[in-house]
This record gives sequence, structure tokens and C-alpha cells, in this order.
Amino acid sequence: MPPIISVIIPAHNIGRYIGQCLSVMLEFRAVAMEVIVIDDGSTDNTAAVVRSFADGRLRLVRQFNRGPSAARNAGFRLARGEFILPFDGDDIPVTENWELVIGALAADPHAVLAFGARRLFYGDRDEFPRSTPFGAKRATDAAAVPRIFTENFMQMGSAFIRRDALQRTGLWNEGLRIGEDWELWCRLACLGRFLSYPALVIGARVHPQSAMGAPIRSRCTDPGLAAIDAIYSNPIVRQAAGPSLRSLKRKALAWQTYHWGTRLIRNGAPWAGTRALAWSISRDPSRLLHLCGFPLRRLQRFRQRKNRLYVGIHELQRVRPFTQERSPSRGFDWRDHSATYSRFEGAGMEIREDLNDEMTGEGRITIDGDDVGCVAYSLTLVSEAGPLIAEGSISGPEELLHAVKKAEQPKLVLEEGPAFTLRCRGGSQGLRWVKALRE
Repeated sequence: MPPIISVIIPAHNIGRYIGQCLSVMLEFRAVAMEVIVIDDGSTDNTAAVVRSFADGRLRLVRQFNRGPSAARNAGFRLARGEFILPFDGDDIPVTENWELVIGALAADPHAVLAFGARRLFYGDRDEFPRSTPFGAKRATDAAAVPRIFTENFMQMGSAFIRRDALQRTGLWNEGLRIGEDWELWCRLACLGRFLSYPALVIGARVHPQSAMGAPIRSRCTDPGLAAIDAIYSNPIVRQAAGPSLRSLKRKALAWQTYHWGTRLIRNGAPWAGTRALAWSISRDPSRLLHLCGFPLRRLQRFRQRKNRLYVGIHELQRVRPFTQERSPSRGFDWRDHSATYSRFEGAGMEIREDLNDEMTGEGRITIDGDDVGCVAYSLTLVSEAGPLIAEGSISGPEELLHAVKKAEQPKLVLEEGPAFTLRCRGGSQGLRWVKALRE
């Protein structure tokens, strides 16, 4: 049966990260899928890591280094899926929401792509909040166009694209190494609708090799400006922009320069960054509002997390005082706190008592009632409505961890404590990231 979606991953010297990306991605089986990795002239162990996965849906193709656009184009020519997902191998997919976004795109024949939300995370960290980011909302082309002509608000890896739309508008611009995604989005916007689905679909990693995290110097020219030139020299974009062409281009230049200025400041060039910000604001005064609104946005994100994790803490402390007893070797002492949540009367919601307690130690793994071995665990309790949920990792023999990954409902039984039903979320040799639901 031909695949429904084709994931295209250009890979250049990302052997450090691509294993985790693929281990999570290949767990997705809700929709028929193929994954095509184009090794774009890597000199590290990227190809060896990809070959270590024994999955018939995965295909590795190697070529000389020609840049990410050429690699994606090579992958597209091999792809068979109805929907195309361009993805970067250093990011982490949130596959539990993919089916929702694909379904929204399949249900609207006039839409050329559907995209979800992203979360940024930094360096070698591999965990990030899985909740929908602040500000994510459902939108259609009325919101996406002409906004896409002035700022790149979609992450590569968050957008599922119709195959025939790519064929009609042309593939990635191989003359661009930065902003090639933005240039493609603008061409696609001239063909049909964009659908936004308010669900997290990708964790985007920022590191020194990535486009957003690479170090820059004050005298460097912003490579993103070439993408803007390519966008506004395209006849179909000029036609779609109409009389607003100059205004839209001015805002696009202001948006790009604004973000270049913030990167300069983060890279130790405050004067050059400040000049870039001033130029951006002079071209588009709304950038000043965006700059002044930074503290408010941070406060709103903080309050959203706090409300989600610590709803009703002061009422809970007043109604039912809660103390914690910890042992350095055993972590949280479950013997003295058997109740893990209560319903706060009048609030109409579950109030968590665990408050992000960390649990470490050893536990037994059971599959279908059979004890299959011992693992070390490190879990953090998260405060959510409903049954107690923990997130973290388990480590042990690779054969045992593989059995946990393949089992439908493996259970982790803590020593003198509760049992959790586990769900694997990727990992590496000897370790698996898990989400645990208390029984």
C-alpha cells in the first residue's frame, strides 16, 4: 500500500541528534508513512545512525553536499505520499498530534497545506513541554495571507503539504540556504488555503549548527535578505500582493532585520543589534510594540504554565496542608502520602498535590502480568487534571527496553509505591523517555 505521508529529512553532520528524531518518528503508525533521509555529504556518523534503524519505512540516500533545498528536492523526487512533510533531523516530532493535522488537510480539498504549533528548545536538551504553546489558535488563509508575505511564522517540520501543490508551484529554491522555507510558503500561499491546527507537532532544537542558533558577527550580512529578494521578485507573489507590494516588502524587511538584530545582541554585538532594531522600527513601527510587549508575553507564558501546573495551590494549602518527606536514596516517600489528588470543592477542577515531585529509584517492569525485569527510573510528577501523570526516563538492558517499547501496556511497579502504565516517547541505547500514567 502506498504511504499517505512522506517525511523528507535532509541531514548534514547531525549524527548527534538524528537518532532521537527517528526513534520518535518511527513510532508513528496511525497513518501509512515513509521516511526518506537524504545524507547531504555528511562527514560524521549520520549515515551509520540512520542505518542502525531496522524499519522498512525508512530509506537512506547519500549525495554530495548541495545544501538543504537540493536535498529536499532529491527526497521529493523519491517520495510517494499524498502529503509531504519536510522535517529537519535535529528536531523532535510530536507524532501524537500528526493525525489531527493530516485529517484537517485531507478534509479540505482547497487547502494546500496544514500546519501545527512548535516549541523551541535549546542545545542537547531533549525534553520540552508537550502542551499547546501560548497564542496557538485555529486559523485559515484569511489570517495566513498576507501575513506570510511579511513574516515567516511557520517552522519547517510543522507543515504538511499536498504533493500536487508542490508540483504545481515548484520545489525548494536551491539558490537559498537560509529562508528557503519562507520563500516556498509564499509561493504556496498564492495557490490555495493555509490551515492552522492548534496542536503541537514539533519541538525545534536551537543549537550552534542550526539556522537559528549559529553564531554570527556584527559585520555579517543577514543571509535572510536573499530570501526576501527571491519572494518579491517572483511574478505570482507580485500579482497576489497587488498594490500592497511595497508595503508588504517593507514589513518583511523590517521583520527579518528585527530578528537579525535580536540575534546580534544575543551574540555579543549590542550596538550592531540595536542599530538593526532601530532600522526595523523605522520601517515598521509595529515592531516597537512587539519589542515593548516582550515582558508581557513572557509574563503571559509564565502565568499560563503556572495556572496549568499549580491551579488552586493557595486554596489547597489552606484546605489540606501538604508536607513532603524525601529520602536521598528513594526519592518521594509514597508510604506517607497515598492520596495523590483531591477535588477542590467549588473550583470544578482537579487539584494536584504532588507539585512536580521527582522520583528516582528502581522498579519492576511487568508486561501482560509477567515480571520481565528491573529498570532504573527518574520521573517528575506533573500537575494535570485527572489521574496522576509523570514524565521522565527509564534505563536498563536494551532488550528489556525494546520489549517495553513494543508492548501495548507495559507497567512500571515502584518499590513500596504505586504502579504506572508506560508510554515510550523515544530514546537512545540503554534509555527510553516515557510518559507514565498512575493506575
